[in-house]
Amino acid sequence: MLVAMLVARRWAPAGPLDRISAALRWRWTPVVAGVVTALLLAWTWGSLQATPVLHDEIAYVTQARIYATLHLYAAARPLPEFFEQYHMFVTPEFMAKYPPGQPALLVPGVWLGLPALMPLVFAGVAGAFTYALVRRISNEWVALTAWMLWTSTTGILNFLPSYFSQTTSCALWLIGWWSLLRWREDGARKWLLLLAGCVGVGVLTHPFTWLLFAIPVAPVVLVIAVRRRQWRDLAYAAALGCGCLAVLLAWNWSTMGSALQFPWSVYARTYFPFDRIGFGVDSTPPLRTLSPDMMHLTSMFRAIHEQHTLEAAPAHLVTQLVALARDLWGDWRFPLGFLAVLGLVAIQAELGFALISCAVVVAGYMLYAHPAIWTLYYVEVYPVLAYVTALGIWRLFEFLGNPGQRLRQLQLLQPSRQAAMAILVVGLLFCPLYRSSLHTWRQLHELRARQLTAFNTGVAALPGAQTVVFVRYDPRHNPNLTLISNAPDANRARAWKVYDRGLDDIRLTRLAPDRVPYLFDETTNSFTRMDTSALAAAVRSVASRSAGE
Repeated sequence: MLVAMLVARRWAPAGPLDRISAALRWRWTPVVAGVVTALLLAWTWGSLQATPVLHDEIAYVTQARIYATLHLYAAARPLPEFFEQYHMFVTPEFMAKYPPGQPALLVPGVWLGLPALMPLVFAGVAGAFTYALVRRISNEWVALTAWMLWTSTTGILNFLPSYFSQTTSCALWLIGWWSLLRWREDGARKWLLLLAGCVGVGVLTHPFTWLLFAIPVAPVVLVIAVRRRQWRDLAYAAALGCGCLAVLLAWNWSTMGSALQFPWSVYARTYFPFDRIGFGVDSTPPLRTLSPDMMHLTSMFRAIHEQHTLEAAPAHLVTQLVALARDLWGDWRFPLGFLAVLGLVAIQAELGFALISCAVVVAGYMLYAHPAIWTLYYVEVYPVLAYVTALGIWRLFEFLGNPGQRLRQLQLLQPSRQAAMAILVVGLLFCPLYRSSLHTWRQLHELRARQLTAFNTGVAALPGAQTVVFVRYDPRHNPNLTLISNAPDANRARAWKVYDRGLDDIRLTRLAPDRVPYLFDETTNSFTRMDTSALAAAVRSVASRSAGE
């Protein structure tokens, strides 16, 4: 940055810089930023057919495959104790616990055989609106810097190349802010309706996050509507939002039998009663018998909930803020964190509103026990932090380019060719570091998916028209990863991937005699064809000994 400033003070050619500024102000530049964002994250993820790895991702994609058949849920699994799958009901229907928004939005990619397509489209939309919003409230050079920081942030490279609902929520969040900004400026009804639509779809995607979104937005909308007497527009927006809420309630009724019975709450009572918003831990036992890896995961997360008390909240807040700071300003970005302080000097109303929204998100998720490193819930915060940092960088260069200018005048964000040149140079100098971040996360995504990809490849290569693979986990198995996932249509699926339950496996092999049974041993990473006659004999032997006793 020092080199960039020295170059800018000696050489800031007006012609080239003005042409670059014009290109950055071009009306289609946000679209270009969005396309580049999608391409960068697609390269980082590795494929448009990327394997869902984590439990939530698998549940979202499985539900999307169910919706792709134009059904709300699939048939219950036969002998469901073999098919237990995280975040999925296996009986009385086979369906995910999650709201319908994210799986429904994944369906076009599923139909095309490219399930990763839609998350990347939404990541591109988020990139486009990050650039557009920052440019509208500051200038094109700050927008360029903020976009580059945002696209290389640890949290973004970790979570946006994924099937999590935050890929959609982040895009909707930024579109909602854009709509609010435009409606405040010109009062056009279309912007208010677009804002209401974002909130409605957001509620169908991740209700709690969008409750937090609405807390600062609703008062602003009400104040502006009352001041302008836009009662009809407000009524239309409210009707649109209520319509989306009605869809959510109808989905509850269709799946759970009650409009006020949310599937994620039912799932929690069934499997993980402690998994709820609030402090402390619920000691109620689950309604279903948990598999060994589920019991292991339960012990891990119960400990987190036990430590999540009101007394420990301040310490947890500090830990969470440190984790967020590390996501944005960790590694080579560490010096930029100090410049974010300069970005907070004499902030505009728009940035103040965004910071209040970020504070609401952080405060809201302090009510839910989760590891501090799991910053997925704060993805919507990253564009704001990137903007604050970019603003600090611009103000530093602007101030150094004209030391006589008072610091309080920096709020004006006046055009400065020297500052623009410095940002251009520093951006070029940082390119190897950007590339390093992208390359590192591509390797991490490949590593994360390696075991599951190898397992699925092995299952696909097994002889037999239809198979059932009993998975025997290693005692040191990581419960955050699973090899148990199944297609919506159990009868037509070529392979069933189920838990190994020892001698009890005979029940499933008898239920599906046409399926060739295999045992996968994670310890040796090997597949073995099972001898069902020997298994049946072992069962009879155990039964006879039990009868004798």
